[in-house]
Amino acid sequence: MSIRFIFANSIIKRIKRVLTGVIGRKRLVVIGKKPVRAYVIRVMLLFLKHRVRRVVLRARGKNISKAVTVAEVVRNRSRGAIDIENIEIDTDVIKVGGRKLYISVIIIILGLRR
Repeated sequence: MSIRFIFANSIIKRIKRVLTGVIGRKRLVVIGKKPVRAYVIRVMLLFLKHRVRRVVLRARGKNISKAVTVAEVVRNRSRGAIDIENIEIDTDVIKVGGRKLYISVIIIILGLRR
């Protein structure tokens, strides 16, 4: 069975509007099956080593709670240097066979505090 993902254009447009060129520079962290600490390390490396000002966390379905945990761990470990700038929720439509599945999506934008 073939699964074809259809990403909502509105989500991609909103991300590009808020963070111009972010996806091209690998500042988008998609939360998946890895443990929380792997994503925390990735986000911290982006802020500390690559000197980015903003990082976008994106998660779908059951990984939404993991994205929230990653954001909170990063925020608490940074001792106030990193803050949550924006949180957006939306729905992705996935076509499986002939059916449409609606999956919740969360986008968390982390940024350095000024």
